[in-house]
Amino acid sequence: MQICKLIAAMFVVFIHFGFPGRLGMIIDCIARFAVPMFFAISGYFSYKINNKKIEKRIIYMLKLNIYAISFYLLLNIIEVKFIFNGSVYNYLHSVLNLTSIAKWIILNLEPIAGHLWYLTSILIVYIFLWIYTRFFDEKSINYKPLYMTGVFLIIIHILIGSNAAPAGIQISYIIYRNALFWGLPMFCLGMFINQYYKRIIKNFNLSSLKIILIIIFGLLFSLIEYIGIGKTEMPIGMIFTVIGILLIVIRHPNTELIKNKYILSIVNTIPLIIYVIHPSINWILLKLLKPEIYENMYLYPF
Repeated sequence: MQICKLIAAMFVVFIHFGFPGRLGMIIDCIARFAVPMFFAISGYFSYKINNKKIEKRIIYMLKLNIYAISFYLLLNIIEVKFIFNGSVYNYLHSVLNLTSIAKWIILNLEPIAGHLWYLTSILIVYIFLWIYTRFFDEKSINYKPLYMTGVFLIIIHILIGSNAAPAGIQISYIIYRNALFWGLPMFCLGMFINQYYKRIIKNFNLSSLKIILIIIFGLLFSLIEYIGIGKTEMPIGMIFTVIGILLIVIRHPNTELIKNKYILSIVNTIPLIIYVIHPSINWILLKLLKPEIYENMYLYPF
């Protein structure tokens, strides 16, 4: 699953700095599995987690948010002051005001660096899980109401995020690309699969081939959505792809990698590093190489 997160992190880069032409459109569509996968894997490892561990994750994600936001805040101040010779005060006022902070907390619209919305969303999801588990004894947590809530929220996400455009309704992605309508449902999906994966595989007689076909179906369905509806933040088909990827890695765990703590620590760390810093690498490249960097757009994402 950590290797899946590493691959997903690379595809996040392909979303933000994509390939040109039709190939770029196809890869952008396929890459939409990445962030839902992050949420689902975090949820998978949160099934039956106790409150102390949830609190540790909340503190960890809070620190990570502070570090990442501070890094990009400093980078933006350097750009405003030394490149554009602008007012740092005006910049700070534009990104840190009551409106932007409210959008940040409610809609996870990160004002300093937009791609960091995921870190805010997963932090809120962990806080929600911590509050939910407080209503139960740690040994007898009933997750079914949480799963039902996730189903309800993902249906809303699909209605307003994927099907609004064909109905002639324009709804901004910031309404549904957040902890509530995206993060929590996919997080719950990961928990659900952890709890019931044996029953799912047995009841549906899912061989490895069938699971791979589920992944392919999700990707093809997403491409059909892309062609028929247009670009969406999370195509419906990607739900099937994420389910398939989780099931296939559960069926085929790599115990040798788990034994190698050095490799495991690298695989655990690199996806997060890629996710957090990749826009800053783009910023540096543009400042150093300027327009020349765009001479080969097939190479640029790499």
